[in-house]
Amino acid sequence: RTLTVENAEQVHPVAGTKYQTYAASSRLLYADGNVQTPLYANAAFVLKPGKPVLYVGVTTDVQRDYFKTIFDNAFKSIK
Repeated sequence: RTLTVENAEQVHPVAGTKYQTYAASSRLLYADGNVQTPLYANAAFVLKPGKPVLYVGVTTDVQRDYFKTIFDNAFKSIK
């Protein structure tokens, strides 16, 4: 089994959030034998005082354009 990271986006601050938040995304290729699954992952690290939290959204690569905005908006709305 392998997981290959492709097109990794540089970690960047997310504006307009209650807590200091950083995000990044990447395309992934999961391979298990002869089966390959292209994926998309978007993550946000929210620096809540005393309780930092990592949120990760994963979907198929085919749906990445649809879900990128949804993930970005969800990370901005974290309270």
